[in-house]
Amino acid sequence: MTAPAARPRPARRALDELSLPVDASLLEGFAAEEPDWLTADRRAAFDAWSSLPGESNLLYTPYIDLRAAQLDEAHIVVRLAPGGASSEGLPADVAGLIEVTDGHLSTVALSAGARDAGVVVRSLLDDLDAVRDELTDGTAIASNDKFAQLTRAAWSQGVLVDVPAGAVIDRPIVVRWAVGSVGQALFTRTIVRIGDGASATVVEEFVAGPHADPTAAQSLFAGTMEVHLGDGAALQVAS
Repeated sequence: MTAPAARPRPARRALDELSLPVDASLLEGFAAEEPDWLTADRRAAFDAWSSLPGESNLLYTPYIDLRAAQLDEAHIVVRLAPGGASSEGLPADVAGLIEVTDGHLSTVALSAGARDAGVVVRSLLDDLDAVRDELTDGTAIASNDKFAQLTRAAWSQGVLVDVPAGAVIDRPIVVRWAVGSVGQALFTRTIVRIGDGASATVVEEFVAGPHADPTAAQSLFAGTMEVHLGDGAALQVAS
């Protein structure tokens, strides 16, 4: 009598082990079409990602458990094809809306009052040099956060919300991410600049994108929000 073959056991993974394939060759894909200073910043972030533990306090039971994540076949978005964004669809109760669908800019709209006040909402990719100081600010992303450093290394899309000095924006500016495309790993950065004496409210929303399918292969979305406040500036953030 032949005994049935034992069921193969899945490889054991540490609690904080992300199954997403990540290696240094990823940076070469970014380096091909971006300034050297940004590639250098990505390399520094990747080194931090590689060396940091999943949790900074190793004295107690870890709280992060990533073993349910099945991202072995997911691909990290490195290059996004250019595409146009609509300026339509601004709700009456908001001052601005920027929507990114599966990494692609789909809507950018401002109220007349926000435009007159000099507010800017756009993709970071539109002008990288204009946000160089913010992108390479070593204090903007926690240096001891392993996964934030991965986002810093692997981001491929980002949003700038810029409210100039003295502007008072009394309706929210909405940053909306439509995500979940099957097998996609998308990393993003949102930079918010509020000038001296200015005030604004920024609402960040996350919704299912048109290609999301909870029954299919898993996807990953990870992003940071980095805030730079001028003297006397006020900002409310909601998500």
